[in-house]
This record gives sequence, structure tokens and C-alpha cells, in this order.
Amino acid sequence: MRPRTPRRTALRAVTAAVTLLAATLPAVPADGAAGSSILFDPGPRARCFSTLREFDGVAPTADRNNHHSKESCGQVDLPDRVDGHCAAPAFPYQGATGPQCPVWDFVTVNWNGDDFGRRPGYTTAVTGLPSGGLALTLDNNSAGSRDCALRETSLSYQYPSDSLRRRPDGGAYGLGDGHLRVSYTARVELRSDFRCAEHRALLTTDLVYLQPDGRKNVISVIAYDPGASANPIGPDRVTWDNHCTGGGCRVMVLAGQPLIAGEEARIAVDFTDLAQRLRERLGGQGPTRDSRLIAVQIVTSTRGADLRATVSGVDAVMTP
Repeated sequence: MRPRTPRRTALRAVTAAVTLLAATLPAVPADGAAGSSILFDPGPRARCFSTLREFDGVAPTADRNNHHSKESCGQVDLPDRVDGHCAAPAFPYQGATGPQCPVWDFVTVNWNGDDFGRRPGYTTAVTGLPSGGLALTLDNNSAGSRDCALRETSLSYQYPSDSLRRRPDGGAYGLGDGHLRVSYTARVELRSDFRCAEHRALLTTDLVYLQPDGRKNVISVIAYDPGASANPIGPDRVTWDNHCTGGGCRVMVLAGQPLIAGEEARIAVDFTDLAQRLRERLGGQGPTRDSRLIAVQIVTSTRGADLRATVSGVDAVMTP
């Protein structure tokens, strides 16, 4: 029996060798000498997804078709992905070899089902591209909210055997298996003024992984910060960390060359290199093969601001 990772609850993405590449450059190759994709559905290309609330791992409301899309699950209907935990009503897709989970997810924080399609509120949209891939739009509209609570929307590839491939030996990939490079194309738009003391309207690239002792670490890389809410410190441009409290270490850093609103660009983050350079802030543990990758996420994060992000061409490549 293949090893399993603790089950599907949506993961908090708090946030390098970071490079922003021109959108005309090709995406990182998914196979061959340059490395292998660890995603079952890079792009994504399959409309096989759910929308989940952060803390309970269920759809914000069960009666919105947008929150469960199974029309293209056959593209990723694989024996390695069979999982009874995602059977109806959580994700009612029965593949040829058994029930299967979404191959990627939209994840929300502090939004409810009634907030979908509203302003203040959130909206997610999926559109096709001429290449056959999908463009995913995340609207995180909190400018009209009565409070300044943190709110998020994200694209999440999560869990080995669901979104994330396993190593040939059946184990979950770890940061020590090679260099993990996450890349995607993004366009962002700030659609309001700031109305809270913290001018937060961030787009981040996040990696969530378990250390060998079970601690959950998060590395978050800011690609867009129009309100200059981050205050980078030191050569690694760290803007925040939790000092490894609460059962894991969380570190946020600022990209060296931020996105420009309205301009499409390619983002690439070498998380293995970043984890090595930040090892002291990550509990003294650098990249190890025994760590377990459990999520790759692209996250919008706001307080009293409206932010739109459109992403496509997502991949996570492990190079030996």
C-alpha cells in the first residue's frame, strides 16, 4: 500500500532565489535533463477542481457549480490518484478505477459561500487558453468590508497522490530530492485604494512542507506589494517570520524584482536554494529528503483592498 499524507484540509499559506522572466520566455521544461514536474496537472489543463474554505476543507457552499468542476477529471483519471476520502459529497467524482480527488483547488480564507461573486467578496474564474491550458483568475475584494481582517484566495496544488506526484519509491517528494523550482505566468491589478492601516494587497508564491519531526513549515515569497506593506531586512529580504512558534516555522521574503500591475510576467522561485539560505529561520533544518512537500500555492492576501490576479502555466519541477 502506498504511503499516505494526512488528509485533505485546506492549508494556510502565509509565504529565494526569485527571478521574474519576460512572459515571452518559455516555461520551465517539465521533463528531460532540466528535471521532472512533480504535478499531475501542470498548467493546469484539467477542469478537475474544488473550492475549499481554509480551516474546514469543505466547499464554501454545496450548491454552486463553480465550487466543484469535474468535467475534465478524466484527463487525470489515474490509478495512483484513487482516494476514498474525496468521495461524495466532498468531491463526487468516480473514476474508472475508483473515487479521485481534485487535481488542484481554489482555497479561500475568511470568505463564506454567500460572499462568492460579490464585492466585498471573492470570485474565481477558469478560462481556456489557445494552448489548451487554463487561465485562473482570483478576485479578493475586501475594500468594502467592515473590518480589516486578513482575507485570501489561492490556487493550491496539494497532497501527494492528489495534486502532487510521488517519487518512484512511493515516498512523498522532499526538498532534498533536488532543486524544486516553482514557476508560473501572472498578471495582477489593484482595483481599489487602501482603507486599512496595513496597506496589504500581496501576491505570493508559497511552499508548504513537513519536516521529518512533523513540524509544518511555510516559505512565502512576495511577488507583488503595491502598498509597500513589507519591510525587508537583510540580504535575504525577510519581511516576517514566526520564530518557529505554533508547531512550525513560517518565513516571508520579498522578491528582488516585483511584478508591475497590468504587465504579464513569468515568475520562478528556487525553493530548495531559499530553504538552504533561510535554514536558521526554519528551525536550523535545511533541505532534506525526509521532508514531505504537501502544497504549492499562489496566494492573494488583502486587508481592506481589492486585488485581482490571473495565473497560468504553473509548474513545479524537481531537478536532481
